[in-house]
Amino acid sequence: MSAIERGQTFVKELNELNTSGVSEFFNIQREALEGLVEANRERFAALREIKGLNDFVSVERDFYAAVQKGFTSTVEKQSELARGNWDTTGNLVRSLFATSDAANTEAATEEAVANVA
Repeated sequence: MSAIERGQTFVKELNELNTSGVSEFFNIQREALEGLVEANRERFAALREIKGLNDFVSVERDFYAAVQKGFTSTVEKQSELARGNWDTTGNLVRSLFATSDAANTEAATEEAVANVA
């Protein structure tokens, strides 16, 4: 595969990765927002049935526990997405510089280092 073909493949696959990454990111955000809305619905439904301070505290604890769980889940999913995209991008960059180019790159690097020293 020539350098031009590898470059074209790199750009195509990187574009697909970006497109799928953005779609997944917005899906994660949608799920987080839906979870927050559901937690608020449950909270307000429970607030209608409060009979004392203990009930109120219990409702608030449940609400904030649900919010914390949703936030933690969202951060974990985003971290997994970023890690996966980072690994895939690294693989794409490595494939861009195939083994035939590696020898040329290594020789050019050694020459550049020798010229600097």
